[in-house]
Formats: sequence, C-alpha cells, structure tokens
Amino acid sequence: MYRCLEKALSLVADMHDRAIYYYKEGMAAPMGTFTNYKREPMAVQVVDRSLHEARLTPGVYETVAKLGKPGVYDVIFFSTRPRSSTALN
Repeated sequence: MYRCLEKALSLVADMHDRAIYYYKEGMAAPMGTFTNYKREPMAVQVVDRSLHEARLTPGVYETVAKLGKPGVYDVIFFSTRPRSSTALN
C-alpha cells in the first residue's frame, strides 16, 4: 500500500483479485482500479511528476523528466488549477 499524505489517497495492490485499487480518504469502496493485464501485482511504485515552484526563483515551476535519446519532442502541458493547456515543440 502507498499512502500519499498530501492528497489523502491510497493505492493497494491485491494479489488475489489481480488488481490495483485506488482509495480516497473516507471511502469504504475503491474509487477505481488500474489495469495490470491480469498479472499478480506484487507491489506499487508511485512516481511524482508534478510541477513544483523553484526554490531560488519564485513564480518559476520545474520538474524532472528522463528522455530516451536526443531529438525533437512534443511536450503537452495541462493544468487543473487554473485550468489551462498548451503544446510545445
């Protein structure tokens, strides 16, 4: 089980049901499941890819991404607060 303190949610890997369940705080039933193609989940690994405000530059946000090889990439940015989206090349 992974517990995210910031968002009050839990991910639970259930080997018997062959599913990964997503719970929100206060919910007795899962909000949803993640597909694992009917394999037995052994563990859950969560990767945080959210933007964070830079320490030395207020108003500038950053994240880390590992790219496969050099080249031209399309970057899609989507934000829920405020709601906006854009595409960069």
